[in-house]
Amino acid sequence: MAKATPGRLLASAFIALYLVANSVVAIPGPRDMERLTGERFSPDDQVSRFVRPRLDAIQPAAQRLAAATWTATEPLRRRLGPLVRRVRLAQNWRMFAQPPRTNVLLACRVEGRLPNGETVSHAVQILPGTDDTQFRGITFYRARYRDKALSNSVEAWDRMRRDHPEWDEQGETTYGRDVLGRIGRYFTPRVARGLPPGTVITRAEVWHGTRPIAPRGFPEETAALPALSSLPSGAALGLKVGVDRAVWVLRRVLVVEHP
Repeated sequence: MAKATPGRLLASAFIALYLVANSVVAIPGPRDMERLTGERFSPDDQVSRFVRPRLDAIQPAAQRLAAATWTATEPLRRRLGPLVRRVRLAQNWRMFAQPPRTNVLLACRVEGRLPNGETVSHAVQILPGTDDTQFRGITFYRARYRDKALSNSVEAWDRMRRDHPEWDEQGETTYGRDVLGRIGRYFTPRVARGLPPGTVITRAEVWHGTRPIAPRGFPEETAALPALSSLPSGAALGLKVGVDRAVWVLRRVLVVEHP
């Protein structure tokens, strides 16, 4: 049997503290247990057709339990929340309570000026940056980790804007301040590599897009990136691309002017 050295005891105590802290902070609030409305499953999904009504039946009781637990643990969450956010390992139960209903797209668009004065632009999809149907060894896992970090950051930004509409775009989130600015600064030079040689960068933008998850068998192809690349400088803040159930609703969430 391994000897309980001070180092092992300290490591075990830290792990136990983190597990308790994360469990408390992850307790879903009443809003996380609200019943969703509208279309929530594909017409040919027999499992959802059977399970959904039964989940709907217990939803009121689950919401009352969540509200009571949320209130009772408020003092603990107030003290343990900073620790969980500090180590950047916060978790939540939303993935089980409210699964995503939309596909998400994040794109970086860079404008530049050629020596002859002509304006050119190039857009690159930065989220998702991986294809689930392909396997590329270690690089695949690294890309998936980046996708998860981007997804969590954008979700935290969306939550900040929803809960604190009076704050500006650089408001504090669980991933720090200026989340979109850091994303834009990271990807701008990488996207600019797609511009012709000699191009001087004049403007960088980050676009966020959503689209309802299409039924099985519906084509996934879109013209979102070509549409962004061909936008004139200073175009509208929003854009719709696609037809029928494949419409992307895009909005420009960050603009950085370069001198």
